[in-house]
Amino acid sequence: MQILARSFVTAFAAMALVLALCALPGESALACSDHELRVHLSFNHAKKNEEWGDWKRAFEMTDVDGDGIIRARQAATLFQNHFNILHDKMTREHRVQISRAEHGHFSKEAAAFLSQVKSDIKLTYDTFMDELHKHMGSKQEERMHLLDVAQHIYS
Repeated sequence: MQILARSFVTAFAAMALVLALCALPGESALACSDHELRVHLSFNHAKKNEEWGDWKRAFEMTDVDGDGIIRARQAATLFQNHFNILHDKMTREHRVQISRAEHGHFSKEAAAFLSQVKSDIKLTYDTFMDELHKHMGSKQEERMHLLDVAQHIYS
């Protein structure tokens, strides 16, 4: 019975997020996917708590040759890796509600990131993080209402 009640609350919260998305004016209603929103919330949490380990690990996973450098065009892969790190840490209850990320889940996010940097630019972890801070900062206001609602649903 308790599991059923939690599932109902979770479903209700998800419906509230959908309604919030639909209530936003203009194109903001489709500003980002569920996967992108969770990554943005994770970024905000890491920034607040100065806990960048998951981002560092995602960078290292993306840097397949281990030279400490990725290309900016690998942003979608890095976002995917980061989400999947988060997914593996979710409770079973939350994991069943959202799939592991695939590359396509972050195509819009990566395109927005690349609009700020050249796609062929080489990034170290530090330069990537500088660019990521700029990117998330530029998206914060656009996603403010979504993030406010989502932080209560996903916590």
